[in-house]
Amino acid sequence: MKPDGDLRILFVEDVSSDFELACRILEKQEFVFTARCVDSREDFLAALSDFSPDVVVSDYAMPLFDGMEALRLSLEHDPQLPFILCTGSTNEETAAACIKAGATDYVIKEHLSRLPFAIKEAIQLRDVRREREAAREEQLKLERRIQQRQKLESLGMLAGGIAHDFNNILMVILGSAQLVLTELSPLSPARSRINDIEKAAQKAAGLCRQMLAYSGKASFSREPLNASELIREMVHLLKGSISKKAILNLNLEDDPPLVSADSTQIRQVVMNLIINASEALAEENGVITVSLETVQCDEEDLRKTELADELSPGRYLKLSVSDNGCGMDAETRQRLFDPFYTTKFAGRGLGLAAVLGIVRSHDGTLAITSEPGRGTVFTLLFPVLEQGEPRPADTQTSSLINGTSRQGTVLLADDEEILRSVVGDMLKYLGFTVYFAADGREAVDLYRERGAETDLVLLDLTMPRLDGIEAFNEIIDLDPEARVILVSGYNEEDLSNRIRGREPAAFLQKPYNIQKLRDTLSRVLSS
Repeated sequence: MKPDGDLRILFVEDVSSDFELACRILEKQEFVFTARCVDSREDFLAALSDFSPDVVVSDYAMPLFDGMEALRLSLEHDPQLPFILCTGSTNEETAAACIKAGATDYVIKEHLSRLPFAIKEAIQLRDVRREREAAREEQLKLERRIQQRQKLESLGMLAGGIAHDFNNILMVILGSAQLVLTELSPLSPARSRINDIEKAAQKAAGLCRQMLAYSGKASFSREPLNASELIREMVHLLKGSISKKAILNLNLEDDPPLVSADSTQIRQVVMNLIINASEALAEENGVITVSLETVQCDEEDLRKTELADELSPGRYLKLSVSDNGCGMDAETRQRLFDPFYTTKFAGRGLGLAAVLGIVRSHDGTLAITSEPGRGTVFTLLFPVLEQGEPRPADTQTSSLINGTSRQGTVLLADDEEILRSVVGDMLKYLGFTVYFAADGREAVDLYRERGAETDLVLLDLTMPRLDGIEAFNEIIDLDPEARVILVSGYNEEDLSNRIRGREPAAFLQKPYNIQKLRDTLSRVLSS
């Protein structure tokens, strides 16, 4: 057995005949190697750098530079570099001292024929250690990825739960404000105050949408999207928002494959990343580059991203936003997706935690490359919409509800009394007769009794006894033609796996206003 390839051996030896003897012994064993011999500290340090040895073989005792000093310098240079000491002493204490100091092995000069075997074993030991170190690093990366995913999931559940409860409160505020406006005269001085309340509630609803985006439960309207056209449009609009000293370059694929995406959410992501890149330049001259290309990703490519465990190999649309600004250190990169964590890069826009949630909701992933002083690259991957995949159809419906005549009867089910009261008044304002259920079980029982006179059913998703989906399934079992609208602060797509293959007539996300309620009911009644 001999080492593969050309082995680089650095000898530390002041007796040339000993060096030549060692080389002859190695050649006799058919070693393929390149050797260099040094005998001073300066030459040894230089050889470590420019010769890059695979193994060091050093004499133990020399007049100007001894083997133990060479061992210390070698360990400082590369702790995994094999180091073999050759000694003329047969003293076991000397041998033990060498190994304890960090030598890989030692060879007694009287038995120099053992040197080839010592080198082979040292190289094999180095390879085993490197493999173990690589496996340990991979294990640590996997553990960090799992911890990050668990943290994102737990924080996402918290953010989603808070947003859901807060949306119920906003539903009451917005609904009540709009109902009060319908009762005020056009000249009432109170109208401006009510309008202020409505505007503030809408801003709060925007914050809820950001929290839901972080949790991955935001409500999206996905359709086939040409990302290249969207980015060109966004760049044109953003030129006034970025630093005047920044040069914005585009490197976009002309005719990329379509992706299934919510254009509004993708616009917000692109805006956020470009503005962050501008802020990273800190009013210095710099370059921001936005790139778009189609790539084929395998498991190894995806493993380098934040959401690797949730993706499958295939074709992806790769969106990159890079800058040559100040960059980020490792600690900042690790905390970048924590909600409410801010750096000077994230003074505006969604925040990168919400960006990650939006990307996750689009079945994509992202990766970050950044070093202090060397800029940052954000890379987003979205699965392409392959030919033959179903594409959402556009639906446009004019409102048939004018609120001036009786429209029908609605069963409204919600476990919060104040929500039943406000939404009930909104329905009555639109001309409907309303009767109420306080939970899913009561809704099913009431529909069993009064289904024949009921035109529409509004079911809140989160209720005791039976939740909205369970109540929906039982109502459809009673009457397959029932028109049921599910109401929630969560994402419509989260419901699809729990509906047993049957779709509700519509989905209504909280908080909604009278116009949104009118349009949804009109669409359902006209279908």
